[in-house]
Amino acid sequence: MEEKEALEKEFKDAVDKGEWSKAVSFGKMLVRIDPKSSDYRYKLGLAFFRIGSIDEAKREAEKAVFIDPYNVEARNLLGEILFKLGRKEEALREFKKVVELDPNFDKAWWNMGYVYDEMGRIDEAIACYRKVIEVNPNNADAYNDLGVAFLKQGLVDEALEKLEEAVRVDPNHYGARVNLALLCMEKGFYSRAIEIWQEVIKLNPQDVNAYLFLGDSYASKGLWVKALMCWKKASDLLPERGDIHLRMAHAYAKEDAWEMVFQEANKALMLGVDEGDAYYLLGEYFYRESDYERAIEFLEKAKERGYEDRMLYYILGKSYMFMERFRKAQVVFEEAFKKGFKDKEIMLLLSMSYLRIGESGRAVAILEELSHKDPQNLDILRELAKLYQRQGRFDDAISCWRNILSIDPEDEEALDSIKKLSEGESYTLKFEPKFKPEHVDAHRLLARGYMRRGMLREAELEWRKVLKVHPNDEEAIKALEEIEGKVKRDDS
Repeated sequence: MEEKEALEKEFKDAVDKGEWSKAVSFGKMLVRIDPKSSDYRYKLGLAFFRIGSIDEAKREAEKAVFIDPYNVEARNLLGEILFKLGRKEEALREFKKVVELDPNFDKAWWNMGYVYDEMGRIDEAIACYRKVIEVNPNNADAYNDLGVAFLKQGLVDEALEKLEEAVRVDPNHYGARVNLALLCMEKGFYSRAIEIWQEVIKLNPQDVNAYLFLGDSYASKGLWVKALMCWKKASDLLPERGDIHLRMAHAYAKEDAWEMVFQEANKALMLGVDEGDAYYLLGEYFYRESDYERAIEFLEKAKERGYEDRMLYYILGKSYMFMERFRKAQVVFEEAFKKGFKDKEIMLLLSMSYLRIGESGRAVAILEELSHKDPQNLDILRELAKLYQRQGRFDDAISCWRNILSIDPEDEEALDSIKKLSEGESYTLKFEPKFKPEHVDAHRLLARGYMRRGMLREAELEWRKVLKVHPNDEEAIKALEEIEGKVKRDDS
């Protein structure tokens, strides 16, 4: 008798502490002493279940139920085992018997809801989770799972309410906090998401995804430095995650730290990230470095991978123009136009590309469309006036210049052009791309092209633009001397 009492105590302690291997040893000894004890059989079955010995667990649970059909703990365990074995309908039958015997047995209601949920019978799952809460208002698992079930039905507000309730009932409920944070992000409640992710990290400081999503939440609020700090922490925990390095590359781009963009985007590619935005960021890096060949290489790869950002088309097309590959530029800008990127800059560049390949009529058509949309835009009117002059449409050119004067009566170029055109000077103006002064390589490329074509006046203007940026540029100085020599020979 004393031996049995000692074993019972050891058995109970092992079960209470979750020391399941010990519990199995003590349970086996007890069922040999008292093989008709439903409680011993149930607890031994539970211990087997916890260590993954499913067949033994099922055998003991079935014996416990056979000995005492009213043992609801044993029936509930048998239902869990049957579910684990994929026998969902049989599991449901056991759970239903449990709640018939004890309508307040909340664990069986919860198990039944979970099985219905897994079977896609969401309405029935919701009814079970509600019953759990009715029986036990402090069951955080039920609130969490009810919230998830509502979400599956598209009832987002109801889901949000139940997940908040789960966290209120149990502030340390990890799954509820994660689900709530993700739902807040989906709803755009980024401040609340940030609070929750911070709590998740307190619960588990090693959770890489928590740092990742906390960074995403900061990024959605435009707080890129904070986002970067979170992603760096995630990368420290799991450096081989390429998607984290890609996020960091985006953050560095927002902070205009392009050397770091280059490093992180490269890491992302080396770690197997084959996404368009990684190639795009490298393409923009090389564009900013005036390495247009490399920029084109990476931007084309980004496009091949389905990346369709307006800036991709903008800098890809400009890179082709800087390389004097005007037909390629035309194709890129036309594609951008078809994709719906019809802003002024894209259309101006498209018109410029048409002009460079000798299709001045199409260039004029685009500029005319732009001038109708934005009749006060001096840049558009000015380029349109020059194109009209190039085509010999002097009346149209005068009309454009007059429109400019109606906006800015002191515009010297408009006054001078109208005067010359009125006096019958049918001089030709070339269409000048609005390159930024710092794009000295672009002016150099244009100058070389004009030299090859024998367009010395145009070449001279481009070389002088190079000298404005680099006054001692040897190539520009030598080219201007060569042009001056050719002009003198031609004059003689």
